[in-house]
Amino acid sequence: MIHVNAPLLREPSNFRLAAVGGIRQDRYGPCSTMLPSFCCTPNADHLGQRRQHQQRKLAMLTFWRDNAERQLSALNAAITTLQQQIDRDSQTQG
Repeated sequence: MIHVNAPLLREPSNFRLAAVGGIRQDRYGPCSTMLPSFCCTPNADHLGQRRQHQQRKLAMLTFWRDNAERQLSALNAAITTLQQQIDRDSQTQG
């Protein structure tokens, strides 16, 4: 049997479960138990968070595109080299 440390299973002391509807109260007010805690912060700058998310997404997509371009150029170089080798071999045998 695995021993479970009970204090780790409790919610932090700044959380309490409301009696109605299972809505969790934290120090910032009501917070649905289905939402992550970062959605419940006070004075949340949602436009700023959205902008940061879009910038991170743009950086990720740009990184993917750069890697795809690098791989594509490597493939194109390999194809060109192989075609040159085939042409050279056909000239020496023909």
